[in-house]
Amino acid sequence: RTDDVERALIERANRSDLVILGAPSRPGRHRDFFGQTTDAVAAATEVSVLVVKEPGEQLPLLTRLWRRLRRLTKGGEG
Repeated sequence: RTDDVERALIERANRSDLVILGAPSRPGRHRDFFGQTTDAVAAATEVSVLVVKEPGEQLPLLTRLWRRLRRLTKGGEG
């Protein structure tokens, strides 16, 4: 048990070959600015990450663009 879920997931993920994470099904507007646990873990791990979403779920275009711009400005891959 831990209060720092992201750190625990990252540490565990780095001891694995592949990490499979569930995508949030109802992202809130506040998460666009503070990030998702899934995004943080995927960005910080040294292994392959597969993010799975519910069938038919799709983020609004503006949300997808905002996230892509954030990744690009942080120097990550888009």
